Amino acid sequence: MSSVSAGNLKSPQILELSGIGDPAILEQLGIETVVTLPAVGTNVQDHYSCVGPIPEFKDGNDIITWNLLQDPNFRATLKDPYEEIERPLSSPISGFTFYPVQKTTVDIEHFSNEFTAKIDDPTSFYSPGLKEQYRIQLDLLNDETIPHLQMMVTPFAFFPLGPLDKPYVDIESVLCRPFSRGTVHINSADPHDAPTIDMHLFEEEIDLELLIAGFKMARHLTRSSYFKDIVEQETQPKVNVATDEEIKDYVRTNTRSTQGSVGSCAMLPREKGGVVDPKLKVYGTKNLRVVDVSIIPLIVSSPLQATAYAIAEQAADIIKANFA
Repeated sequence: MSSVSAGNLKSPQILELSGIGDPAILEQLGIETVVTLPAVGTNVQDHYSCVGPIPEFKDGNDIITWNLLQDPNFRATLKDPYEEIERPLSSPISGFTFYPVQKTTVDIEHFSNEFTAKIDDPTSFYSPGLKEQYRIQLDLLNDETIPHLQMMVTPFAFFPLGPLDKPYVDIESVLCRPFSRGTVHINSADPHDAPTIDMHLFEEEIDLELLIAGFKMARHLTRSSYFKDIVEQETQPKVNVATDEEIKDYVRTNTRSTQGSVGSCAMLPREKGGVVDPKLKVYGTKNLRVVDVSIIPLIVSSPLQATAYAIAEQAADIIKANFA
């Protein structure tokens, strides 16, 4: 009995190097196909975060952020009560706020109808399994009780565009359930070579529009009555990012992964793009399992740590049951 637990980016690499995957990828690298399983390394999803807005706060409001703590003299005044403050991440993220798209100004009904027509088009290239996933995502998107966006507030800015002796807060918008699907595949038969990762970011236009809506919500907050008396200026993006086209360009070029990807070894029926079955066993193998977040077929909206623990506990029960 064997299991692979190398994460969403490395588990598909191990399978492909072992001859489990798409013959079109394996054989051009001189790897014999042991199990034909084209879905390995596909269906990759992530939480995507747009950096900013980053407001610079006025002096005299008793607001302390990491940028101030870079001054050793200022940091020394806090050493007694906060002895372990040494790096940005020792100042914890202040808040995660999850909210539905319906709280923004985006016309979600229009985008939902447009995307439904796209996947229902008989000439579309989407597989039957992916169409099923998209219909589930659209149902979630249209439910105003379910969050699809997240606002993440950190008491520091990695890239402040002003004086370092000022306090900054980074308010990032996060897309929790993207429609675009990425891939992770080997490009060499050498296990020391990193796989090629293509997230196909914003390949589906609906993702860009949703993240734009999240950015506008965050910017509206920083310009609201709650902030206006304490904010000196917006350092990122600059105020000249104002029109819809400028905002779209900013979001497109300032979006990054939150490093919580899933789906590359999805637990789905084999004919619908699955790599493992409900017992986590890799299709076409006798007793090889994948035990990590790569088995998640549809990404959850929250951070993945608790879900990873749950998968491990379930896998332990499944494996123990074989010896009962």
